[in-house]
Amino acid sequence: MALVKDPPIPVLALDNFRVPLNRPSQLMSESVVVAGMPETTTFSGTPNEAFSSATYRHDIRSAIASIPFVTVNGVAVSEGVSGYTAEAVVPIPNDPSGRTITNRHTFLPTGDYRLSLGNKSITFFPETVQNGDKLQILYDAVGGSWAEFFTVPETVTTTNTEIIFEENGYYYVNLQKQSLGAVMLAINGVIQGDGVSYVKTSDTRIQLLESPDTYKSGDTFGLFYKTIYMVVGLSMNKEPQIPINYLKDKSLIDTIRVRLFNEDGNIVQELNQTIAADIVGAVYRTFTLLPPAPGNYKYRVSITRQYPLLNGESVYATSQTDVVPFEITRNVFYSPDGIHPSNRKGPGGAEGFAGVY
Repeated sequence: MALVKDPPIPVLALDNFRVPLNRPSQLMSESVVVAGMPETTTFSGTPNEAFSSATYRHDIRSAIASIPFVTVNGVAVSEGVSGYTAEAVVPIPNDPSGRTITNRHTFLPTGDYRLSLGNKSITFFPETVQNGDKLQILYDAVGGSWAEFFTVPETVTTTNTEIIFEENGYYYVNLQKQSLGAVMLAINGVIQGDGVSYVKTSDTRIQLLESPDTYKSGDTFGLFYKTIYMVVGLSMNKEPQIPINYLKDKSLIDTIRVRLFNEDGNIVQELNQTIAADIVGAVYRTFTLLPPAPGNYKYRVSITRQYPLLNGESVYATSQTDVVPFEITRNVFYSPDGIHPSNRKGPGGAEGFAGVY
């Protein structure tokens, strides 16, 4: 009997891409004072039943759906279900890349509010907010923000694939998505200091800097950051290269697969590479995409792991990234060397740059 477990999600580098200046990150903040709710008590001072059952809705003013970070009176609050479960796949209007946001991030079984990406609205559960409370909603107006929540389990293990784990006397937290830039952390509603209470160690992980006994079972963590999967990068090369890395922890055969999609969602290229069973540890590979024309594209990377059975057959487990959108302009595609002028070495061009700006 094989113990089947999904391989790790690969980490992607965006060395050949740049965020264009006409689509910068736009971190927006909406401030609202709650009004129009029933009062908490009646004129006689008894609890008001109307308040106990009332919800409060706020419509986010962003034209593009984006997952927000919410505070009430300066205290970070958490998204939850509270008896409600739903999942929405929301296309971003007027976006030629056809990006979608899937509301499949980590949130709590209780929580303070429910997020509806389709309506771009937040609904606070009964007895969560009252008249006079000050709400602040942070989000990326171009659709790049992400929020996730979890509670500390009774036992934190040393398994580094768990949401939170212990290593060398410190706790680490694995992000659900690959981040782009800074990560904001709140614990039990209190926003923590970057570089004081925690530090980002990679695009998919942060380290908590306090002693492990500082954190208790049931503590609520909220994380807010920008993710690469909601940013349309501008390819600086006609044939962009996709560096991929992951930690291979088992002596099994893995297959890395890269699929390139056009703006209609059709596969225009598929690349595969097998990682032999005897290779264990950090795996680094680079794939070259070959878009057939200028335009908007997206790619996805998956890892499929083969588990052989005693009867000679095999079972398979797969992990994959979200789709990563990008654009190739006519200027890049039809340039003599297939390189954007600002990324060209020598006179009239830059030495080249790595990362997303």
